[in-house]
Amino acid sequence: MESYLVDLSVAAAGTVLLVSGFVKIALPGPITATLVLLWNQVSGDLKESEKSIIGRALGLTEVGLAVFVLMGRSLESAIALVVFAVGLAGAGLVGALGGRELPCACFGANHRTLGYSHVLQFPLWAVAAWCAASSGGAVGSGLGERTALLAGCIAAASAVHIARMWVAVSPITRQRRRSSVASAAPQQPTAGTRLKGYSW
Repeated sequence: MESYLVDLSVAAAGTVLLVSGFVKIALPGPITATLVLLWNQVSGDLKESEKSIIGRALGLTEVGLAVFVLMGRSLESAIALVVFAVGLAGAGLVGALGGRELPCACFGANHRTLGYSHVLQFPLWAVAAWCAASSGGAVGSGLGERTALLAGCIAAASAVHIARMWVAVSPITRQRRRSSVASAAPQQPTAGTRLKGYSW
């Protein structure tokens, strides 16, 4: 049972990283804006050429880290996960103490802000890192099992990403459909319209 809990923790961390990475790759705007504000708060201004790549670069980094952690299950992958967690906690600390609200765009645009909640997540990531460094898991003991675990996490992350996009796009689609139906409906003339143009 303990080995399955270890694998579940690693799978959960990998799936979260995949979902977050997929969102940043597909919609890099919100995270790019947050990273620019965060960087400007602790250092100088970024060049426009640098701003255009950092959002997707972070998304690709998260996807790569997820693959490394799920397939590696080693001390190196655990250290990489801890480094990521330190960066996330540091961003939350800057957001909490910087005197300026910074939007959290970990999973796209939302109303959350960077703050202490990101710092408090560090122990969870540390536990996942410890599990990633552990050996002898029921899933993850061989290459085939690790590949199956990675495929399952990718499928879960893709399903979450598609569901999020559907929830975001569906209201817009319904509104456009209502607008097109309303514009196509024949206009019934009012009494004033029927009398217009006639002289009595």
